[in-house]
Amino acid sequence: MQHHALGKTSLMVSPVCMGCMGFGDAAQGQHSWTLGEADSRAILLQGLESGINFFDTAIAYQSGTSEQYLGRALKDFARREEVVVATKFLPRTQAEIESGVSGQEHIQKMLDKSLRNLGMDYVDLYIYHMWDYQTPLIDIMDGLNRAVKAGKVRYIGISNCFAWQLCKANALAEREGWAKFVSIQGHYNLIFREEEREMIPFCREESIALTPYSALAGGRLAKQPGETSRRLEEDSYAHLKYDATQAQDAQVIDRVHALAQRRGTSMTAISLAWLMAKGAVPVVGMTKPRHVEGAVEASALTLTEAEIACSDEAIVGEVSIGSGETDIVRLFARAAQALRRQHPDIRYRISSGNAEFVLENLDKGLIDFGLLFGAADQRKYDALLLPARDNWGVLMRRDAPLAQKDTVRPEDLWDKPLFVSHQRGDDNYLSRWLKRELSHLNVVATYNLVFNASLLVDEGLGYAITLDKLVHTQGTSLCFRPLTPRLEASASVVWKQYQVFSKAAGIFLQSLRELLSQENG
Repeated sequence: MQHHALGKTSLMVSPVCMGCMGFGDAAQGQHSWTLGEADSRAILLQGLESGINFFDTAIAYQSGTSEQYLGRALKDFARREEVVVATKFLPRTQAEIESGVSGQEHIQKMLDKSLRNLGMDYVDLYIYHMWDYQTPLIDIMDGLNRAVKAGKVRYIGISNCFAWQLCKANALAEREGWAKFVSIQGHYNLIFREEEREMIPFCREESIALTPYSALAGGRLAKQPGETSRRLEEDSYAHLKYDATQAQDAQVIDRVHALAQRRGTSMTAISLAWLMAKGAVPVVGMTKPRHVEGAVEASALTLTEAEIACSDEAIVGEVSIGSGETDIVRLFARAAQALRRQHPDIRYRISSGNAEFVLENLDKGLIDFGLLFGAADQRKYDALLLPARDNWGVLMRRDAPLAQKDTVRPEDLWDKPLFVSHQRGDDNYLSRWLKRELSHLNVVATYNLVFNASLLVDEGLGYAITLDKLVHTQGTSLCFRPLTPRLEASASVVWKQYQVFSKAAGIFLQSLRELLSQENG
């Protein structure tokens, strides 16, 4: 195998990294299918003899026994300076937090324990295993920088994070003159490609190395239809990740199988070669000799552009949308319906919340699109103005005095107990229509979800100013009366400027544009 630099570091690594989660005492950890030490050593030796020099483990793997097996094998089979060893640490425990153990102290303790397990003086790459929401980021970055300065760690990496978190962490490190993350170990393979949304473009721009885990999707991308294994049956974590999308994933797996047959190689080789063609150094679990052989095949396999793109024809994945309560969501449904025949395996996730929620999730890359009323900041977001309008009105009981009117005027509400939305900007144009500041009216409650407000109305507590078509009133004790003069709410679909969409999100936006063009004539 030809070795190359890992990102911007001086670490020279093989094209594939041997993931060591499958090594360790099966009686001491999460997984029941791991190899004992003798079998682990055999696989590690085969990997070394095949040219693999990059190994990834973690203190969490089988209670540290994975680190122990790896360290003892490398001591017997390799020279320390010829291998690259990565290990990972977990967030602080609740007990540590309660006892006042700082982030810096926690990292030092975890690192020293890993070094004892490995029987080494240093690790080449020390990885922040998952984001610790209960520990200040500055403590984490300071603790990691201290480990680098002490000579116990050459470089630091991160795993399981969002792109904005990696960006924030490295910006903090740069400001303080500390070590920055040089690699990201995220969930990425042929059937899970969400990292292409923001993480991968960011890492390419910053020359941060991609070392994706689950490169073979827990074996799913390495097995022919109907083939199984002990891990495939017993790996509960992999079941959690992939079972819900099994039908969609089958399309891609079938393409990998067909391509492997056409090229006369294994599905493992095709799946790993695809990742390598994307610029990644995949972390691959290897618990059988053929797993090592597949990795070796992949390192020598060059896929054509057409072969790399073969899985793109089957567009799967998730389109995530943030929205407040509005009948305009029906427009999304029509756009999704138009895509269903050609792309039946695209899934949709609708997150409900106010404008602040939508914008925060857009900024963090947690949703693709947001539906907002009013204008969005054109310096940050691109927008698609929707022709549909929602009308404001009042939700009330049928036996309320105002229910006898066809429409409601501002002065009708000046002395009434009111429920108003507390979404951003709603109070401004409601105040203009009412000709009164809301603070000068009898606002007895504010709401985020109109369903909750409708319950208060039904109990006779007051009147809810809301948008039409949100509460079904036919056959109930409630009714809706529009405002006069008429008050409309215009909406836009917004997304971050320079957003790199997943294929599913990109084709959904295309469908939405086409639908609007058709409906506008």
